[in-house]
This record gives sequence, C-alpha cells and structure tokens, in this order.
Amino acid sequence: MPISTQCEHLSDGKCEIASKHAGMPIVVNSSGCEACLANPNPKQMNHPMASMCVVAMIKADRFRTPEYREISKHIQSPEERCENTGTCKENAFGPGTELKEIVPKFFERGKCSCKSYAAKMDRWGVDECEQRFEEIVDHLVKQASGWAVPAFASRVVARRWLRMAIDNAKSDWPFVWAYYAKEAKGDELRYSIRSLLKWKPDARVILIGDKPDWYGGEFYEKPRIGPTSFQAFKDCYSKLQMAATIVDKFVWMMDDIYWVSDFKMYHATSPKYVRHVTQEQFYNWKPKNAWAKTRANAYSYLLENSLPTYDFAGHLPQPIRSKTFLEMEDELGLLEEYRNWECIYFNKYYSQHAIPYASKYTRVTKEPKRISPKGVLLNHTSSTYGGMVREYLESAFPEKCAVEK
Repeated sequence: MPISTQCEHLSDGKCEIASKHAGMPIVVNSSGCEACLANPNPKQMNHPMASMCVVAMIKADRFRTPEYREISKHIQSPEERCENTGTCKENAFGPGTELKEIVPKFFERGKCSCKSYAAKMDRWGVDECEQRFEEIVDHLVKQASGWAVPAFASRVVARRWLRMAIDNAKSDWPFVWAYYAKEAKGDELRYSIRSLLKWKPDARVILIGDKPDWYGGEFYEKPRIGPTSFQAFKDCYSKLQMAATIVDKFVWMMDDIYWVSDFKMYHATSPKYVRHVTQEQFYNWKPKNAWAKTRANAYSYLLENSLPTYDFAGHLPQPIRSKTFLEMEDELGLLEEYRNWECIYFNKYYSQHAIPYASKYTRVTKEPKRISPKGVLLNHTSSTYGGMVREYLESAFPEKCAVEK
C-alpha cells in the first residue's frame, strides 16, 4: 500500500509533522515512514521521525539550532531505551528471543505486551523459564486467544514452541575464526582458540579459510578471494558468509582477540558497540584509511535509511544469526559494494540487543610496560603483537587445547 494512503500527514513526499518541528521541509522515505507508523507512538515526534529530521537538518547546516537540539532528545541509545522501558537484560539472546525467531508474527502487533514479555523471558534465562514453564504457556495461550497466531491458543502447540525456544537458548553457539595465514602474526590464532577453550572447554570451534599445521579441529577450506577493492575486508566477510551456510548462528572471533578470564555467555552472544557516532560527527569526519572508509560508507547507508549509527566495529567478538546475515547480503550486495558489515548488520537488525562495551575490555595500541586486563577480553593492534603481549599470552595460555595436534 502506498505510504500516502497510510498517513494523512504526508504531502508531496514531505512529512507535515516533522517539517513543523524542524522548521524546514523534511522529505521522508518509505522505510522511515513505515517505522514511524509502526512505532508505539505513531504520527508524532518519535525515534524514526527524529532520525529523518536530524539527517535533513545536518545536511542543511541546521544542527546548531534549538529545533535540532530538541528533536535530538527523541533519539535514544540502546542502553537509554533499556532504562526507560525496563527491558534491560543480561543475556541479550535468551528463550524470549528464540521464541520470537520461531513464531515472529506473534510479536508483530504493536498494541500488546508480547515483546516486553519476551524480554522478560530473556532476563529470566533458561533455568527460570524452565521453572515457569506452565506459567509462560498460560500467558501465551491467553494472549493468542482470538488473534495473532491462533495455534498458540492450543496448549499442545504452545508447549511445543516454548520447549523448542528453551532448547535453542540452551544450545551452544559455535565460535568461528576466518583465517588468512599470510597476514597472521605469530601464534595469535593458537592463543585466541586456547583462551576460549580454557574457560569453555566444550565450545565448538570452527576455522574457515587456511589451516595451520598445528590445527586439528573442525575446518572448512576457503581460499582468499581475488584482487578487488577492500580485498581483506571482503575476504573475511565472504568466509563468514560461508559460515552462515554451515551453522544457524555463531560467534565471530578474530585471531587477535583473547578471553582473559572466565566469562558468562552474554559477553559472547550480545552485540557490542564502542561508541555512538552522531550525525554531526559523521558529516565532520574525513576518513583516511580503507577501514575508516568502509565505516563511513556504512554510516552513510544507515543515515539515509534512518537507522541507528552505533559503532559495532570495535574489534570484538560478535554474534551472528545466519538467516539475517544472509538476508543482508542478498539485499545489499556487500561483496560487490563493500561497506563495514558490522555497523550495518547490528544497527539494522539487533541494535535493541546491544550493550556498550568501550570500557569493558582492554585494547593494546602501543607497547605496554605490563598487562593487567580489565574485563574478560583483550585485543591488540597488529603492530603490538610481540614483546609484552606475546609474553603475556604465553604465560596465560601455555597448555595445548583440544583442537591442537
């Protein structure tokens, strides 16, 4: 259905409400309008409408105006939405999220409490959902009676779907490394895998790309892609696309990331961002290297489509759900026109699950005098592998792990 027939405030491609708030004509797009109409507070200044406004106002050099500052207040970070809605959860992917994956239509109605109840199930986690099993079934049957997914009104079906959701939440996430041997530094990969298996000895390890002589675990060969723009980035991304055809979900690791203490799985299975890139920062940014340019291309896409702009490219483990990951490539063709996939993927699909992580891990950017990691993760720039970093890894992870020959 054309947008103009859905909203009486759209005229000649401009939103009358947004234009009034901004003090200038605001041309809107279909995705932004649809997000506004689907918002719990439609047809007023909400997050999607504010996003469309600030993009237009920055392009018009009106980001210093009182109107801009007032509209910006309607754009919240994931943690602010968490505080305001009471939906914060330790484990970003739990039984509630899994239930939404199984029966998505049940959670699409905007005027019910289904999404908040799913978030509550995630907060409860697997064990408490097991204890509350019949209570949850009662809730699902009651909510489904007469609408949404009628099959849910059957206790037999509701119990079957809930059991499936809990079992999915219990299932281990494989950890995937995309590896290109010629660009590797020393034994980074070996220590990265050892660091995981030290704390999670039953974790499934998958290596895609090149196979070191010492590695004896699960492996899928994939040669490096041929010469192209942004070759290294596209090559890693293509290996992860291959992983998405092998398993239905996984945690992406890099060979210079290390788990330096025991950790709860939410550290692995939660999308992690390190900063919010405001529209003003983006338009004042002059990227100088290839990596920065791929991020700039991603933010440009996000802004044009009124999506959040959080920086998920923080060199951290990230959870990937294969279905949406493959859908993103089908829609955007990043293997041809590359943009930083982390920023696009998590802002587009999972920003509501994100946790801020800038102060929760140690990143080594220059030769340290000593290493005392904060949090459960450590990583380093390519130039700092060696010296104190290598000594620390050798002392922290001296034992062979299960995937070493």
